[in-house]
Amino acid sequence: MNQQLTTENIHSATIQLLDYCKKNNWAGFDPYDALNSRVFGALPFLNNKLCRLVLTQGMKRSPLNFRPLFLVPKEQNPKALGLFISALIRLQSINFSDVSRDIAALIKIIIELNFN
Repeated sequence: MNQQLTTENIHSATIQLLDYCKKNNWAGFDPYDALNSRVFGALPFLNNKLCRLVLTQGMKRSPLNFRPLFLVPKEQNPKALGLFISALIRLQSINFSDVSRDIAALIKIIIELNFN
């Protein structure tokens, strides 16, 4: 069933996306984060060039998300946080909603990431 692209649909989808991002503390997976796996880290015999390459490319190209199985944590990325801030500023400029608290929270996270 095709849904028409309406302002109401866009607004609803944007609100849902923002809620999802907030619930996940603005963190997510990266295409190249396979080496952050706690399972991989616990098995030092896998720490060679070929295994790292296979794991990284396997996770990146797999149609299934194996990151939870391999205990790869979601992480905050400063560049992604900056893009979130940019998008929120644009949303606020068109009076989408008051997202000033979200902007301030993201700026605080970026500052904390820089000092850790």
